[in-house]
Amino acid sequence: RMLYSYITSDPVELEEIESRKILNNAKRKLPFNERVIPLSILFVSCIMTFFLIINMLMSEKENNTFKSIIISPSSIIDVVMSKVLFMTILGAFSGLIIIYLNFNLNQHYWLSALTILSCSFFSSSLGAFLSSFFKNLYRAATWIFILLAFLTLPVTTYFTDRFDSWIKVLPTSLVIDALLESLFYQDDNWIIFQS
Repeated sequence: RMLYSYITSDPVELEEIESRKILNNAKRKLPFNERVIPLSILFVSCIMTFFLIINMLMSEKENNTFKSIIISPSSIIDVVMSKVLFMTILGAFSGLIIIYLNFNLNQHYWLSALTILSCSFFSSSLGAFLSSFFKNLYRAATWIFILLAFLTLPVTTYFTDRFDSWIKVLPTSLVIDALLESLFYQDDNWIIFQS
């Protein structure tokens, strides 16, 4: 049977499409211990930086550290951005340690580092943004857990074969796809740059 491509209008055999799908699905099957690695990188480098920067900034608000910064030559924005930069580097370093301890030199380390760095920067910036609205950690706890449940939603469907399309829009889902691509498959770099 012949099908026609929508883009080029060239005939494509149905058997060729099915054989590509079978080969692609067989290649995409990973053992459980390898499927857990992107999740551990996601939790260590992204979710923990989110929690740590919120905790750091909230404790400084409670201890009135920002009042002493006002008399110094640096501004509050400089202090907050330095904490975001520190948490980004810390998250990227911890994610790269996990990659270094679990893999050989066949992976795209620079693409994995770029993915981890961007995810870590996003989560630490999001934590700094969220902590600016509340005076202490107890008032922010509800919003922290709502946002965290929303961001970790792709993890709930990660091990099943059904992966809903609306979950693919979440940033953590894109990070998981980019880490899987850079660490295991290495055939479609557009997924990494898309996330």
